[in-house]
Amino acid sequence: MLTIIVVDSELETIPEEMHNDPGVRKFSQTRRKSPKMLLLDSNYLHTSIDRYYPGQSRRRGRPDIFHILLNVLNDSILNRRGELRVFIHTRNNKVITVNPEMRVPKSYNRFVGLIEDLFQKRDIVSHDVHLLTMENLSAKETIEKYSTGDVILMWPSGEEAHPMDIVKSRDMTVIIGGFSEGDFISDLSFIERKYSIFPEELTIWTVAGEIIYAFERKFLFQH
Repeated sequence: MLTIIVVDSELETIPEEMHNDPGVRKFSQTRRKSPKMLLLDSNYLHTSIDRYYPGQSRRRGRPDIFHILLNVLNDSILNRRGELRVFIHTRNNKVITVNPEMRVPKSYNRFVGLIEDLFQKRDIVSHDVHLLTMENLSAKETIEKYSTGDVILMWPSGEEAHPMDIVKSRDMTVIIGGFSEGDFISDLSFIERKYSIFPEELTIWTVAGEIIYAFERKFLFQH
């Protein structure tokens, strides 16, 4: 079983201090939802984000990252074989458990609406199946609760290694950063094994995909 825990993910509803921002009010009117029910999305609110959090519009408010990531993960052979677990820890210490049976909406707008519903309801259920659930946990608490087997951290400054050399156990947990630039906010110094698979920063779905493909080839496609 491969467990992937995405830490410090840039998924959050619009912070309260931004609710009266002109750009946020206009976005709220367009979406016909209260600002407190909307995801922070730099695709539409980058100017507003920089107004309140200077220089952070490239990092904060990135639900688009997770639309791609979850499509990659949930459509993988590993997930279809029941060998993948996914947890998403956010910057505000909300943790999303992703049911392997979930089918991620192909439409970005539908995906955003789904995650907004999750932040309000904390549980997305279809036909008595809990597809997405949310709880309050720090990064360390999430790792302590859900990690199994060998635990490794994917980090640009980690030891350079090939994915096939990183994947050594059939029961392992891989920690990946949930942001497009910068470093972890949470203290992950307690994780001893830290690896990098490329000398330049990669997208989180590329890192996750490389680990999944290595796991599949090492343990699922043996002859």
